[in-house]
Amino acid sequence: MKGVTPAPEAPKKPKTAYQIYMADQLANHRPAEYNAREWMSVAGSRWKTLDSTEKAPFEAEAAQLKEQYARDLAAYESTYTEAEITAQKLAAEKAKEEKLEKKLKRQAKADKVKHPLNAWQLFMMEYRSTLSDVQKKKGMAQVAKLAAAEWKAMDEHARRPFTDKAAELKAAFEAEHGARQ
Repeated sequence: MKGVTPAPEAPKKPKTAYQIYMADQLANHRPAEYNAREWMSVAGSRWKTLDSTEKAPFEAEAAQLKEQYARDLAAYESTYTEAEITAQKLAAEKAKEEKLEKKLKRQAKADKVKHPLNAWQLFMMEYRSTLSDVQKKKGMAQVAKLAAAEWKAMDEHARRPFTDKAAELKAAFEAEHGARQ
């Protein structure tokens, strides 16, 4: 909605008695031999077997939280107009969609087939590993210039281990993924 300033976020819904119980179990009652996931499974099974008197403190706390939420929500709705609340909901929905889109892009990038390293890249990796800490601090551009000068000065015989390894990696890649990717 254009021209309408979105309201701040609405009050969050309160925790249920079960959620309060599970948080208490995880924080105060988990034995050391259980990891969090295992303990949550055990505590969830225990919740099902609790009688009403054992659940009462958690249900009472949940009822208090629910009453506080109702008061907070009423105050929120009386403070802001329906247009402001709607604008906030739309902004939150847009932010959620953008976050999902970024996540999908990251996943697509991670799933992309990575091509094998060429001879220069293999040489550069080895060259960087041989540098002293002082030389590494010069910056990538300076290190690349030094490596390029050394690479150009190398004869075919000196480059052979890198070109052979690159050819081997390329052949393995093509065998697995086909000639063109």
